[in-house]
Amino acid sequence: MSGRATDRVQSVLTDLLVHHREDPSLPYHARDPYVERFWLPKLGPTGLVVLRRLALDAELVEPNSAGKRWAHYEPGVLAAAVGVAENRLRSTLWRLASFGFAESISPANWAIDVRLPAVSPRHFGRYPARIADELRAGVS
Repeated sequence: MSGRATDRVQSVLTDLLVHHREDPSLPYHARDPYVERFWLPKLGPTGLVVLRRLALDAELVEPNSAGKRWAHYEPGVLAAAVGVAENRLRSTLWRLASFGFAESISPANWAIDVRLPAVSPRHFGRYPARIADELRAGVS
C-alpha cells in the first residue's frame, strides 16, 4: 500500500458503513475457535478482534429488503470499542482486505466477510511446526 493511498483513506474515513457478507460455503464463522487457532497468526490480534466485532454486530443488524446487513459506525467509536487508535483501525481494514476478508467499496463503505475459509495448505509452512502439524492433520 502506497503512502498516497493511505493518506487518501485517512483523510476521508470520517464515516464507516459496513456490509456484512456471509457466504454459507465458507466453513468458519469469525467467532469459531478454528479462526482464533489458525487465522490469528496470519491476521494478527487486531485483525481478528475487528473481524469478530464486526461479525458480532452483524448478528444484531436486521437485514434490509435485499437480505443484506449494513451497519453504520463512527470510525473513532469502533476503534475505541476494539481498543485501537483510529489510524490502526484503517490499517487493519486494509490488512483484512489483503487476505480477501474485507473489500473497500468506497473509502467509507466496506464489505466484511463474517465467514472464513480453512487455511490454505500453501500457508502451512509459515506457521510454527506444531500448528502446521495440526493443520496438516485436519484439526478443526
